[in-house]
Amino acid sequence: MKLIKIDNGIKLIVAKGIKGDGLIWRGEWMSGREYFELDVVSRGGASWISLRDHNAGYDPLTDTGMWWQCMVADSLAEAARDKAEQWAENPIDEQVEPGRYSALHHAAKAAEYSTAAFGAAAPAWSATGIYSYPDVVTFTNGHTYRCIGTNVSGASSAPSIGGVDNVTYWTRITMDVTGFFELDLYGDLMPMIYPVASLVFELDENGDITYQ
Repeated sequence: MKLIKIDNGIKLIVAKGIKGDGLIWRGEWMSGREYFELDVVSRGGASWISLRDHNAGYDPLTDTGMWWQCMVADSLAEAARDKAEQWAENPIDEQVEPGRYSALHHAAKAAEYSTAAFGAAAPAWSATGIYSYPDVVTFTNGHTYRCIGTNVSGASSAPSIGGVDNVTYWTRITMDVTGFFELDLYGDLMPMIYPVASLVFELDENGDITYQ
């Protein structure tokens, strides 16, 4: 095997058994051009070597092997494999393509947002503040909200207005403890041991749930 040229980052390797001397790079294959033995062309993302003289009008992509032989099929597969690995594992903030990043990058950024949102107490919402996703705030009703809008500001865009969540700009990420928790003997929250008020069920003399 012999390295003869680097074309668009792909190694052009002469297949074993083909003479390596006198190879001539002819660029992109052209239907109206005549090629000779050991001429090398680019066609369909691969490189091809002419097997004989007076090779004209024979498309490497449709040739049955009489006129052309593909030189870099293995290298193309390797390039595809390397690109797939880049999409999966390129380091954080290292672009795979302009403006596009790997799955590892996006997973790490998501973890950063999560840590920023939940790693410390969320700041209190302010009517003068300007919020955008994924900002998180606490509101006067005791709940925590994540902003789902962009440049959200003012009392009319508060997380909750008149006791109703403002779902246009915010999503609540805490739940109402009513009906789920109660205070124990020490004043700490604990799961409720009594069911939420029901028109169907009640507790019997043994404290078990039964039909009314």
